[in-house]
This record gives sequence, C-alpha cells and structure tokens, in this order.
Amino acid sequence: MRPRSPREWLFRFYAHCGRDPIPPHFLNFVGGEEFEALGRGHFENVRAIADLKQDDRVLDVGCGLGRVTLHFAGFLDMRGRYDGFDASRTGVDWCNARIAPRHPNFRFVHADSGTGTLDAASFIFPYAEESFSLAYATSVLTYLLPDAAAHYLKQIARVLRPGGRSLVTFLIINDESRRHMVRSGELVFEKTGQGYWTTQPDNPEACIAYEEQAVQEMHGEAGLEIAAPIRFGSWSSRAGLVGGQDHVLAFKR
Repeated sequence: MRPRSPREWLFRFYAHCGRDPIPPHFLNFVGGEEFEALGRGHFENVRAIADLKQDDRVLDVGCGLGRVTLHFAGFLDMRGRYDGFDASRTGVDWCNARIAPRHPNFRFVHADSGTGTLDAASFIFPYAEESFSLAYATSVLTYLLPDAAAHYLKQIARVLRPGGRSLVTFLIINDESRRHMVRSGELVFEKTGQGYWTTQPDNPEACIAYEEQAVQEMHGEAGLEIAAPIRFGSWSSRAGLVGGQDHVLAFKR
C-alpha cells in the first residue's frame, strides 16, 4: 500500500535510515523527551495497576509509534512476549524498523481490512484465542462508538487466557466527573441520547466518553469482570489520581 501523504512517505522512509527508536520532533507531534516521558508514565500505570510480570504475554491494542512499547522492552524478559497492532501503517512500519530488530520477542502487525479503511465494529484481532495473559489499550476506545467499543472488548476477551487481565482506558461519565467538568470547563461532553457522550456532536468519534454503567455492561457482555476500584484519571480536572484517562482493570472469567 502506498503512503497517503508526503509526510507519511517521509516517515516510512526515515524509519529505515537510523536506529533511534524515539521519533524526532519533525516527524512526530510528540517527540524527544516528551515522547519518552509520556510513554514511561503510561507504562508505569500498566505495571502498577495490572501487576505486570516479566514473563507476561502482552497485547498492545493500538501500539502507535511504540511510545509505551519501549518501556515494555526494558521490562519483559525472553519468557515474555509483546504483540502490538495499529491501524496506522506508518506506526507499525516504524516499530518494525526501529524496535523489532532489537527485540525478537516483539512483533507488530498492521490492522488492515484490505480496503484501506478499518471497520472497528467488525475487525477481528489477528491473533488466536487465549494467546495473551494481558491486553492493554490506551486512548483507543475513547474514539470508538458503542458497537465498536463493545466489539473491541469482546475481541480482547477472545484473545485472553482464562484469568488473563485487560487494562483499558476510558473517559467515564459519573456524578463526580460531571461536577468537575462543569467547574473546569476544559473538556466538556454532551450527552448524545445514544448511550455515549461526545465533545463534538457533529463529529462524535473525535472524543467519546461512556457512562460508568455502560462501561460495566460492556465488560460484562464481553466476559470480563471489572476489578474494583476503577482508577479515575485527571481528564475531568480531578486531583491526585492516575494521570490522564480512567483505567479499568478486568479479568477474563
């Protein structure tokens, strides 16, 4: 498949012309120290909340440019395994060129529907059932409409072993987050009347939040049991909690 833009072409060309796994600023909106620091913060959330083990078999749903991958690479030993996939061919090309050669137990796959577009509500993860002990998705379901979000959770459950852990981030609407949203005015969602909230009614997939009950129901329908408490993040201007989005840990029944 040909790159869709000059920037994408440059990125994919540059990926094969060096060894540094951290993208430079001119090729990425988040580069240099910020890229590394943000990735480490996300990784530390996974490590603490999901009790990451060095021999875990990890699936990263939406690995992107490997911002979090780099820190998994410094933690997992050769008994472990890491698989990442992403709808961005550019990101997967980068990871395969800059990360995979140094880590033979790390693999990256482009989530390709064969048509150039990905239908998230029907996409089948390219892995066998019960392949992983941990599945991780950060800032993925925050862009998926309800049918697609529910489908992704079912796919996560399918590829997890019995007792395996799922750690997925959401923007969760409940009484407390609504109070903080009103006070902060920074990130305000509107209810759509269709079971989810969005910041842009004319373009709902720009940013999607789910009510806490909906998150619980989607997990239950997927065969995933949420482990209380939910670790609420700072997106709604709450203070003193896990940074960014809300982290939901669950176990496959």
